[in-house]
Amino acid sequence: MNSLYDYAQGEDFPTIDSSTVKKVQVSEDKDSYVLEENSDGATWNVSGDGSSDKESADTTAAGNVTSGLGSFAFDQFVNYNAEDLSKYGLDKPYATITVDYQEEVKNDSTDSTESGENDSTASESDFESSDTTDTDSSSEDADSKTTTVDKHLVIYVGDEAGDGSRYVTVDNKQIYTMSTDTLSAVIDKTPSDLWSLIVNYLSVKNLDQLQVTYGETTSTVNVSRETSTDDDGNEKETTTYQLDGKEIESTTFTTFYNKLINMAGQKRLTEAYTPAADPEMTAVFTDSDKNQTTVTFYTYDTNYYAAVVGDKVFLVNKMTVKEMFNAYETMVNGETETEATATPTAETEK
Repeated sequence: MNSLYDYAQGEDFPTIDSSTVKKVQVSEDKDSYVLEENSDGATWNVSGDGSSDKESADTTAAGNVTSGLGSFAFDQFVNYNAEDLSKYGLDKPYATITVDYQEEVKNDSTDSTESGENDSTASESDFESSDTTDTDSSSEDADSKTTTVDKHLVIYVGDEAGDGSRYVTVDNKQIYTMSTDTLSAVIDKTPSDLWSLIVNYLSVKNLDQLQVTYGETTSTVNVSRETSTDDDGNEKETTTYQLDGKEIESTTFTTFYNKLINMAGQKRLTEAYTPAADPEMTAVFTDSDKNQTTVTFYTYDTNYYAAVVGDKVFLVNKMTVKEMFNAYETMVNGETETEATATPTAETEK
């Protein structure tokens, strides 16, 4: 009662180690993006397919994409040598996923010597390879050495198969199905879905000056660093902070500063934003290279503040911003607004 394909031996989907993924490009009619790892190996940039404008990507969102690729697996074997791709919607794919990643192979493998001669859109055995690097000591036997090989995989996604899956192919010959839930980790996303929601991060180690305007008052914190050498010849750097010319405790400043730079939005606006009132706070960062960045906070609605950095508008939880305001007041006045208003009330009750 079964078909021949219920018994046929299909190929396994190429194994992708998510930690070695360097670039993911997804092309769709509506939603397309390019996700690319930075040279530091820890952060990512995202842009629209075909666009040169790059944005910092959220590391968690980027990780969900790469781990999703590592979970890709064929479901049903459909056709071993398809002659009419239009039957599966693969003549004009719903989505095309291109992945650049790396794989370690033994030196006796022919991948690194043969794959460069083959078509880049072929199956895993035909992937391109380049820039190999020995990873083991040259003193070991040749058979035990491994080489890091660059891989290039193109996955074509076609029509829905009617059972919660879509038709896919990696060589335009063998057709399989793959779960739409599995595919959803990678496709049907816009660049904005992957944007970083960190409002503005500048490590205190790279801060030269911070100027904050809150209400009608402007305060300036200058950072000074001095290097000294102890009796053992070890160098030590001492950092001091001056608020409007007076030195303050480092803990007092860093408590406020950490709340300011570690602030993350819950979402980011894609449409134009025109503030309805003056900002409640404006912070101007000057880094050690004298570059300046300005972050402005506006009341947005009952739930959010709008944090504006250039043309980027982040919606931040109101309580998070209020906590940062209180930390600033503690730094400037030695007590928060709440504490200042609570004391007279207590004395009146006595």
